[in-house]
Order: sequence, then structure tokens, then C-alpha cells
Amino acid sequence: TSSAGKPVTFLQLKQAFIGVTILFFIVPLAFRFYLIFVNHFTFGEISMIVLSRLDAMMTGVVIALIKHYYIEFDIKSIWKSLILGIIGISFVFIYFYVLKLNESFFARLFLYNILTIGFAAILPYFDNWKLTKESSLVDSITNMSLWSYSLYLINIPVEYCLKYIASCCNFNLQLNALIFTNLFWLLSIAGSALIYKYFEMPI
Repeated sequence: TSSAGKPVTFLQLKQAFIGVTILFFIVPLAFRFYLIFVNHFTFGEISMIVLSRLDAMMTGVVIALIKHYYIEFDIKSIWKSLILGIIGISFVFIYFYVLKLNESFFARLFLYNILTIGFAAILPYFDNWKLTKESSLVDSITNMSLWSYSLYLINIPVEYCLKYIASCCNFNLQLNALIFTNLFWLLSIAGSALIYKYFEMPI
């Protein structure tokens, strides 16, 4: 009920949710804009600040609500969404790793949104992906899906911590790229599993 004692209608809840959603998207975007123009933060420095990535968290909430209220997706919509998601993820990969434009204004301000929307767009396809039998591969995929949000949050801090330790120990990352990569994934996955078990599940 509201403060006046009247019951809150579904329309009011919907309007409130839309308002909060818009706020969650605008605030991180404005914050990244501030970090770029005032503090001249790099892409890596921006990604270390959770406030600058809250829009990614809100995207997950929106997708969950769409799933709750609009459970059925027709085949055409699922494939359109999958193609859109693949295009978005591929764009980010090419822009970041191939063209190496990660320090451009566009990348620092919008790349997180494009990547988040890209992954969100492929979820309906995998949500409707029917598996005929259980296997260790299926279990691994299921666990990774449960740990994915924690993995998204901690992978960049893990990377920067490893790079910092490597620089302090004069560890040549180029000569030991395989060791660094394996250690990065091991710590990131282990950390995300622990966060899910001891923080997300109790909540």
C-alpha cells in the first residue's frame, strides 16, 4: 500500500519500475561521461568502478522481468534476437581487440552497453535450448551460467591485480602469456564460484 493507505496498482508499480530502470541506465552513463571528460579515466580504470557498470546489472533485471511476464518467444523473434546479439558481441570484439580502439570516447562511454545488450539478446535462444540428457558438459555450462554475473564483475579486477603483481615481480607477460591466461581464468572462475555460493545464494 501507499503512504496514503491506498493500495498500489500494477500500473503504478510498472511506472515506478520504468523510472528506476531509466535512472539505473542514465546514472552510470553520466558517471562514465564525467570520468572521461573530468578525470580522463582510461577504459580499464572505468571498468574497475562498479557504479560505472550498474546499467549492466539493471539489464539483467529487465531481462528477468521480460521472461517472467512474456514467457513465450516465437521462433522468429528468438532468431532475430540471437542475430542481433551476435552482431553486438562481434562488434565489441572487433572494435576492442582488432581495431584496438578501446581508449576512444565511444568505447569508454558505450561499449559496456553494447556488450551487455548483445549478451542479453542471445538469452532467449539459450533459454529455449532443450537438452535431451544430462552430462558433465551440461553441468559445466549450468554452473558457468550461475556464476556468470560474478565472473563479469570480478574478471577485470583479477586481471589488473595479476598485472600489478607481475610488474612488481618483473614477470614478463609476453613470454609467459599461457601461464598468465590460465591463472587469470582459474582465479576468475574460482572467485565467481565463491561469490555465488557465499553471497548470491544466501540472498
